[in-house]
Amino acid sequence: MNRILAKAKTDKSLTSNELQDLRAEFAEGGRLRAFSLANTALNHSIESSGSSQLTNKAIGVEMERLKASLGYGTSPVLERLLIDQVCMCHYRMWMAEFRHTERRNMDGLTINQRMYDEKSLTMIQARYLKAIETLAKVRRLKLPAVQVNVAEAGAKQLNVASSA
Repeated sequence: MNRILAKAKTDKSLTSNELQDLRAEFAEGGRLRAFSLANTALNHSIESSGSSQLTNKAIGVEMERLKASLGYGTSPVLERLLIDQVCMCHYRMWMAEFRHTERRNMDGLTINQRMYDEKSLTMIQARYLKAIETLAKVRRLKLPAVQVNVAEAGAKQLNVASSA
């Protein structure tokens, strides 16, 4: 599987057997982390934070723990999407809290800059709470099976199904 993923990242063309292997991976409930847009976005956010590699690694481990504690491994596809969103919002909120604390003690900031910081933090907190609420609502609903269809222009469609 790793060989196929490496080829897909560089070559972008897969044989029909390799596509079958990918379909089988999805059909067995597996997930292809290399193709997860949520993981890619979160990793990019962490890596571009300006922190050390050690700090970035620690944050990545903590995000994986958070995912696991929210039941990512056993959740249906829709819940996984929402768990990814909760994790991204969690990371962004705490980064905003750190920035807010640092800037709060800075001299020379105008009232407009301080208001901007407050509004940004408030909006990020609202997104975080909304992501948590949405995950909780979906779990309470216990929705039936969900199917996600993925296709690029001119490419074959890949169907991913999961039961609730």
